[in-house]
Amino acid sequence: MQKSDNRYGDDFDEFVVLENRTLFQVVIDPSAANFATELRNRRYRVKQADNSVLEGIRLVATMIDKGRIKVNVKCVNWLKEIRGYVWDTKAQEHGKEKPLEIGDHAMDATRYFVKTMIPNRRFAK
Repeated sequence: MQKSDNRYGDDFDEFVVLENRTLFQVVIDPSAANFATELRNRRYRVKQADNSVLEGIRLVATMIDKGRIKVNVKCVNWLKEIRGYVWDTKAQEHGKEKPLEIGDHAMDATRYFVKTMIPNRRFAK
């Protein structure tokens, strides 16, 4: 059963407390507008993620290639997802580039972080 935004908010509060996290900002997928409102109502600073897929993928790849993103071996879901991140062959047949949207939450989160939180001038270094 799908949880309500209120219940997801409770889960988020619990995560922040259990992990003893200090949050400066929460980056949220633009499609999660209701959840963003829920978090704002709970006094979190919420920023809408830049959801530019192709540019985001290219920037993440650049950051990895330049050693600016490093992933801890304990991030098993991230490591699993990156190995399974593939392009949609049917979309390619129609001249479009897009990844398959299967098991890609960690990849989306990485792309949101890079596109939203890291100033573009840092990519030039």
